[in-house]
Amino acid sequence: MNRYFLFGEMHGTKECPKEFFKFVKKNKIKKVALELPKDYQCEIDEFYSGKRKIDDLSFFKCKEKNHDGRVSNAMKDLILKLKKAKIKIFLVDDETQEYGNERDKLMARNLSQLKGEVAFLCGNVHAMKKPLQLDKSDRCYHQYPNGKVETCGSFMNPKEIVSIKVHAINGGKLYNYSVQTYLKDKERSKKFPKNKLPEMIKSDDESFDYLYLIDKFSYSK
Repeated sequence: MNRYFLFGEMHGTKECPKEFFKFVKKNKIKKVALELPKDYQCEIDEFYSGKRKIDDLSFFKCKEKNHDGRVSNAMKDLILKLKKAKIKIFLVDDETQEYGNERDKLMARNLSQLKGEVAFLCGNVHAMKKPLQLDKSDRCYHQYPNGKVETCGSFMNPKEIVSIKVHAINGGKLYNYSVQTYLKDKERSKKFPKNKLPEMIKSDDESFDYLYLIDKFSYSK
């Protein structure tokens, strides 16, 4: 049976890649997918075989000064840990379509081609199992038909996916083209003390199955 764990992160944090690795190890998952262009799969394979160093992977070597956080130092550490743990990496993003819903459709197709249990680290919008309706005031509204974002999760077989959103209940910082603030969740901060974290709970947002609660985000560039 195929099972896809869509682990929705905030790009550019130290914590999300770390918690993803913990999740993968705890659940003994041997295949992971990353939200990086599939065109670089051959480079990942060369890195695993020892023919290429991690700093020679194009997305790290050619990292722009300002970026969206997907090629952070924390992501580099994650890839090193996955290789050491002998967990196979597959790149599934397709950036040939920058706007609209085609990118997520292609991402879902690439992910669905992997069989068995797969954990996918991706932006939390991609991890949603239902489409996201943008408000007309949103700057991205006109990039999608009627402002409707059809997510990677919404394109997949709902019986095969588990959608998880990483949520830092005490706020923090992330890096996505600049250092940004993630707001504190005052209600859950009172309910879940630090010594109880991380904690995975049922989501009250129907777009996700679970919330993966952690303490705070700190940014990684």
